Amino acid sequence: MSKVLVFTFWIPFLLFSQQPGGKGTFAFLNMPINARMAGLGGELISQYGDDANLIRYNPAAANYQMNKSYGLNYMKYYGDVYLANTNFAYAKDSGKIMWAGNLSYLDYGVIDSYDAGGNYSGTYRAREFSAVASAAKRLDNYSLGVNLGLANSNIAGYNAYGVFMDIGGMYIHPQKPITIGVLVKNIGFNFNNYTKGNSESLPVDVQAGITMKPQHMPLRFNFTLHKLYRYNVSYYDPASNLYLDQQSDANNHKPNLIDKTVRHINIGLEGILAKGFNVRAGYSFMRRQDLKFQAGKSAWAGFSCGAMIRVKRFSFEYTQVFYHSVGSKGILTMNIKL
Repeated sequence: MSKVLVFTFWIPFLLFSQQPGGKGTFAFLNMPINARMAGLGGELISQYGDDANLIRYNPAAANYQMNKSYGLNYMKYYGDVYLANTNFAYAKDSGKIMWAGNLSYLDYGVIDSYDAGGNYSGTYRAREFSAVASAAKRLDNYSLGVNLGLANSNIAGYNAYGVFMDIGGMYIHPQKPITIGVLVKNIGFNFNNYTKGNSESLPVDVQAGITMKPQHMPLRFNFTLHKLYRYNVSYYDPASNLYLDQQSDANNHKPNLIDKTVRHINIGLEGILAKGFNVRAGYSFMRRQDLKFQAGKSAWAGFSCGAMIRVKRFSFEYTQVFYHSVGSKGILTMNIKL
């Protein structure tokens, strides 16, 4: 039985590891929408605990500890942009399937509109939305889960609709605080595009991660590999015929072997300082490389930090994410155990 489950975990890699990385609609599906995930670097698929927010990032994380948990998340982004998210988890008993639901809303605010000649033509709004239903089942030391979602993007009255699926697996060590997760996310298609004849792809990703807490240490480590469908995920700008790093490099050096490798790595660290109080820090190599202002002037880009405090049935979390030298942004989370 265990061999069958292990093989099942690797099916997503066999099917999708050769998929090209397209850039299309619904990129917001990959945004960190929870203070825990954002505080640990922006990618987190291997934690197993009582936080129902974890289900959105890997449905296999769903377990009975999350039963009747409700979460609210809010992020004020740059300008008038904000993101709101809510989720709920439920199971009849510990031996049954765990169910969960998630709603996300991203609002870009009011945007000025100009025609091709540069003449002002009023304002418009842009919004994106997703609704996700999740199911997971624990089998011995393994957990398998799936997210099924609907996404909508509306820009100035132009609509795109898509359906997507996340398939996740997790191994939970029976004696040690070690969990391993694998995930294929955003598998799906658009059934309505912004305009006819312009087909868009979803932001498919393949990830693997491990979470571990060394014995007698108040620390929990998270390591996640993402964008495993392709080795070189450096951003290439077809307009300038250069990679992003070359645009601030006088010698126009292409990304080297080390740069291509570390872009796939996300690191997170949690300090368990007391019962009900954690601090967090994370680092995303890819975000630092892509969003640094220019070579040698990247400030805190790629870093994140935050904290969590729990009071009885409530927990409050806050994370500050450093995107680039322009400034950082915060994510606020409140969880309730009903």
